[in-house]
Amino acid sequence: MSKHDDWDYENAEVHEAEREVKSVYSLRFSATEIAEIREAAKREGVTTSEFIRTAARSRAKMQTIPAEIVRALALALVNISERYELAGVAGGEGGSVEDLAGWLNDHSLDTRSA
Repeated sequence: MSKHDDWDYENAEVHEAEREVKSVYSLRFSATEIAEIREAAKREGVTTSEFIRTAARSRAKMQTIPAEIVRALALALVNISERYELAGVAGGEGGSVEDLAGWLNDHSLDTRSA
């Protein structure tokens, strides 16, 4: 007879875990990489482990932009830049961001042609 044979399983009490279950994960870093990570953690006043955890969680939460959207945005910016320069607004010296914003507000852009 084992010591568990006389346990009252029918009337057992269920208790929630008081602490979150944690996992340990082993990572490999070169000497240079871990030195950089340790220095960054020190600058931020946190442990190396906390620095790595925070960086990993931050990266995991990031939403990436699909490549086709990035390409479309790049083409649109090139189109706008060319039209801005062709309009002579920059005057050969390169206009400011405010100049470009004003020009965009004043001009309707047809995105179907360059």
